[in-house]
Amino acid sequence: MRYTEIKKITRQIISFAVPLQLGSMFVVFTALINTKILGKNQMDLYLFAIFAPISYFIIAFQESFRAVATGIAATYRTAPNVRSLFICLLLTAAIFGLLFYGIFLEFKNNIISFLQVNPKFSIKFQQFCEQMIFVNVLLITLSIILNSFITGLGFKKTGLLFSLTASLLTSSFLYFGIVYLKEDIHALVISLQLTGVILCSSIFYFLLKQTIFQIKFIKITKADFCIILGSIKKIYVPIFTSYLTIFGGLIAYNSILADYGNDVLSGYFVGYRLQALVILPAISIGSAMAILVNHEKANKAKNFLTITYIGIILSLIFYILIGECIYYFRHELINYLVSSAEIKKSADHYLQYVSRTDWLFGPMLVFLTMLEQTGYGLYVLIANILYVGLVASIGKYFSVTHHNYISFYQTIFYANCIFPLLIFSSFWFFKRIKHNRRNLCLFQQI
Repeated sequence: MRYTEIKKITRQIISFAVPLQLGSMFVVFTALINTKILGKNQMDLYLFAIFAPISYFIIAFQESFRAVATGIAATYRTAPNVRSLFICLLLTAAIFGLLFYGIFLEFKNNIISFLQVNPKFSIKFQQFCEQMIFVNVLLITLSIILNSFITGLGFKKTGLLFSLTASLLTSSFLYFGIVYLKEDIHALVISLQLTGVILCSSIFYFLLKQTIFQIKFIKITKADFCIILGSIKKIYVPIFTSYLTIFGGLIAYNSILADYGNDVLSGYFVGYRLQALVILPAISIGSAMAILVNHEKANKAKNFLTITYIGIILSLIFYILIGECIYYFRHELINYLVSSAEIKKSADHYLQYVSRTDWLFGPMLVFLTMLEQTGYGLYVLIANILYVGLVASIGKYFSVTHHNYISFYQTIFYANCIFPLLIFSSFWFFKRIKHNRRNLCLFQQI
């Protein structure tokens, strides 16, 4: 491979990854700012905290459609049916959103009972959930699909600008509603509604100014819906299920550590949150690689392995630096976040083991993110189920056997070291089998 080609692909990965990473950071900072604003009222913060498990399902719903939208736009950006695919995707998302909302309405009493909401706030919480879910799964999901679509088309800087605008508008409207209008937590719903309307209108206007989206007759065919449903099957369903698997894993991990007291569990939570911020770049790099791979598919080129190798090498260099920084500065980070000595001890033990595996775990996440968004979602789902199941079961066994929570952290350490090697080697093995089968078929035809 020539140096100029390596340099070109490296620049393309970075040019897509940086805007995606900044967009993710805007979302994280917006969540923190919104929590700070809502924290002025204890009841609002309580309702917001109780809503967290439901919000995870909403995030899974939205991120799955984000991946589908980016993949469709990147693959069919030069195709004549790109506009009809765009309309089909919006209609499909609207149908799924209404189904999501309908399921919640059907089982809302069971959900409120499961979350053990304080009876004094149950009616208010129910109203808040109905409004938040409706706005998120329809209006906010629409804006996410639109923004992801223009990013997949190649307008990465414009997508970043819209992400920044959405973050600023949401926090500004919420602050104005809470501080000046003296509204309660429903100000969050109103801020999301206003942000969604403004963002959707702006992106629609931007798309209509592009040549391929100028207003004219759009013929929607059965084949277009089949393409969207195929993407739902290959990308949406595995990603959504993977999110639920990870969510189930977190519940299992919490139940294991809960036996050792609140301080240990809180320390794990602090360490996990720090690691969650560290893995954000992996998702951005993996998504950038997926966009390039889908562009290559659209152009019928075969640079899949080249993009994969360069992306993994970049992430390896990045995570060697990040992992070592987290390891050597973990005391300063933990001291900044918490004051309890016992919580510090648990968080320190977690980062002591887990941060040393970032150089392996980070590239694996990059690779899996790329696979999720390029049609290998089922492979990623199986990997997630195996990882979560093995860590939970083996970690539970060793923590009970040795009567300490550090054994559970050590289990995560060994899993993070061994699992990436298994992922890379197994994928290479199956690709080789597929390649050999194709050659065998060609030989038999001859």
